[in-house]
Amino acid sequence: MINLYIADVSCLKDSEIFEKKYNSLPDIRREKVDRVRFNSDKSLELGAGLLLKYALSMQNLDINDLVFSKNKYGKPYLKDYSDLHFSLSHSRERVMCAVSDKEIGCDIQYTDETNANILNIAKRFFTGKEYAALLKICEDKTKVNDLFYSIWVLKESCIKACGQGLAKPLNSFESMPDTRGLFLPFGEEKKDYYCNLKSFSLSGPYKCAVAAISEDIPEILTEVDLSL
Repeated sequence: MINLYIADVSCLKDSEIFEKKYNSLPDIRREKVDRVRFNSDKSLELGAGLLLKYALSMQNLDINDLVFSKNKYGKPYLKDYSDLHFSLSHSRERVMCAVSDKEIGCDIQYTDETNANILNIAKRFFTGKEYAALLKICEDKTKVNDLFYSIWVLKESCIKACGQGLAKPLNSFESMPDTRGLFLPFGEEKKDYYCNLKSFSLSGPYKCAVAAISEDIPEILTEVDLSL
């Protein structure tokens, strides 16, 4: 069982909507919003919490009744629901949430075409094969941008799924756009599991991807209206 959700946070720029939605979340999610410095980022953090609230409600769970905890790498989980896992991501004005009965990770990124450091970032964080693929098309900035973010969201999804975050080096595994899955060490015990990968095409300048132990990754993401 995997469910994927996505939402636009632009409605949260309205102060009345922001306040109402902020007050609908539990302390642990409001505290995450409070720790964010800039208002635009506060809307993203709030949006992530609201999307998680919606996703959990689809499982007949009230976010205000749940106890959240974190593993030693900082990955959050539901303390009393070992068979329900979630992952959150946000970028620019979009937020994403993935829910599954097994470990899962998701990532969404705004594909910034003005980013002049793509090749330098790739040289530092990508494998030799991934970096070489970018160098082959370096004369075409549009193609470089597309490939870079396609690889990046897959990598981020993988390290979120296995629960180790950046403790798992991004250049320790390959995740080219045609990669359908790979073995990764999961959890604190670092036991290897096969991780299924899937990328999604979105309207607008965004890329997103999912990494999951379960095979039934949906073909589409469910759009959620956060203003309701």
